[in-house]
Amino acid sequence: MLETGQQIVTAEQFQPRVSKLLASKGGKVLEAPFALTVYLCPSCFAVQHALSESGRDEIVRRMAEEKE
Repeated sequence: MLETGQQIVTAEQFQPRVSKLLASKGGKVLEAPFALTVYLCPSCFAVQHALSESGRDEIVRRMAEEKE
C-alpha cells in the first residue's frame, strides 16, 4: 500500500457514536474535524483509510483522561 495523502473529515460529514467508556467526554470516541490517511494498492487500485497519527493520539489521550 502506498500512502497517497490525507482526507479531512468535517463535522458536517461525520456523525459520532456514543460510547459508555467515555461518559465524561460526552461519550464521543472521535470528534470532527479529524484526518484520515489514504492508502492505495498499486496492484488492484483498492483504497483504504486509517485514522491519522494525530487522531490516534487524541483517542488515546481521551481514554487515558477517562481512567483518571
